[in-house]
Amino acid sequence: MKSVVIVPLVAASLLACKKPASEAGPAPAPAVAAPPQSPAAPPTVISKPPEPVPPGNPGEEPSLAEVNRALNAYMLGMMKEPATLEDLVKSGYLKRLPPAPAGKKFVLNAKKSAVLVVDK
Repeated sequence: MKSVVIVPLVAASLLACKKPASEAGPAPAPAVAAPPQSPAAPPTVISKPPEPVPPGNPGEEPSLAEVNRALNAYMLGMMKEPATLEDLVKSGYLKRLPPAPAGKKFVLNAKKSAVLVVDK
């Protein structure tokens, strides 16, 4: 007997809470299945280094910015950081390392992935 009374009360309360269709807002768009994905392609590996960036004027030493560009190109092409700055020259990313300013030296900073000028 209790279930006969409870069931209509629950049904009535659920129907009373329902909003009219005009207040409900737009109907949600039907879900569309995502297109099947093809297996991921293997990463492209550059087999030969790009042509080194020549300095502004023939005979001019490369600038620190050009050394850093060569470092970035090396890391993209070789997929690793060079062990030394000479690796940039050996691999063809730079023709030569520029001389450091007086009392300074070039340092490869692996943490920042950059070449810095520091005191000797």
